[in-house]
Amino acid sequence: MEYRKTIILGYEKCGDEQIPIVECIPRTDWPDGLRFYCVFCNKYHLHGDGEGHRVAHCHNGDSPFDKTGYILKIKHGGSNSSKA
Repeated sequence: MEYRKTIILGYEKCGDEQIPIVECIPRTDWPDGLRFYCVFCNKYHLHGDGEGHRVAHCHNGDSPFDKTGYILKIKHGGSNSSKA
């Protein structure tokens, strides 16, 4: 069973906002697609077309991702800086 957590690698400043950089894993059903488990929605967010800034797929109005979106970054081993 896969351990469900959201890993925040850091933040990127954009204007007055701090956009979270979220660690993702490749999707098996979509070439270049990425996914990560969202602890705020308690489900996987699925995205296509690789890394970069995305609009949040959160269905929880209290999610911090809802306001800024997030930046997807592919998991490349090593240690994680922050876990939600």
